[in-house]
Order: sequence, then C-alpha cells, then structure tokens
Amino acid sequence: MSRRLLYLPFLLLLLLLATCNLDNGGESDCSAVGCEANFQNLYVEVLDSAGQNNLLADGTLTAANIQISGTPTVQFDIGTEFDKEVLIVTDTVWEIGTFNYDFIFRENDSLPVIMTLDRTGGDGCCSNRLFLKALEVDGNSKEVNGVPTSIEISNP
Repeated sequence: MSRRLLYLPFLLLLLLLATCNLDNGGESDCSAVGCEANFQNLYVEVLDSAGQNNLLADGTLTAANIQISGTPTVQFDIGTEFDKEVLIVTDTVWEIGTFNYDFIFRENDSLPVIMTLDRTGGDGCCSNRLFLKALEVDGNSKEVNGVPTSIEISNP
C-alpha cells in the first residue's frame, strides 16, 4: 500500500500539467516563442555594372539622385544593414499580392522591380506571417533568402 502512495504525487503532477494548457481556452501561449517577423523592408544593395562596387557606400549614389515610384506610399532610406550600405524600401500597403515599382537612379537608369508577397498560413504561434515570395528586377528573378538583393546598374 505504501508503494501506491509513492505514485500519488507523480500522478497529481501529471494531472496538473495536463490541465495547464486548458486555462487559456486551449490556445497556445506564444510569449516565449521567437518567430520571424512579418516582411517589412526590402533591402537593396546597388552595385556598378561589373557587380564590384557598392554605389551607396562609395558616395556615387545618394538619396538625392534616387527615386522609387509605384505607389504613393513607397518610401526609402539609405542605411547600414548586413554590414553593407543598402536602400531600405518600405511601403504601408504591403499585404498579399504583387507590387510593381520603378527604381530610378540619376535619371539614367530605370529598373522595374516586381515583388510578390504572401502569408505563411497555418495555425499556431508563428503562423500567418507576411513574407517575400518572389522578386524580379529588370525581368530577372532574384534569390529571396533574407540577405540584401543586389541590383547592378549600367551608368553610375
């Protein structure tokens, strides 16, 4: 009989742990989970036609001689991300869909940029996040892997 009493605290602990998840209506507690953030910025490294020099880092291009058109809400800044000088492009209308922009450098080079955004879907803590699904620059598909996208321009 004393052996059965030894198992009783263990069984009570299991019962307590099994009912803990029901306290919030069966929903998961995501406060301790680190999820990838929603897509908010497109990072673009602008290189010369040889793909060697970062034209933002060497001062060839500045915010004064760059324009981005496509939606009235598109904005950009130049900053350091991933240890590189990049264009940081944002737009308040980003949601699921395709977005067309023209990146204009020194009024000489205009590059069409097409972005496709989607949501991850699913249920749970890290579900339904906005992400960059596809990116096309001047008719060429670019890798979408979280590092800055490189754009080469011909007439710096």
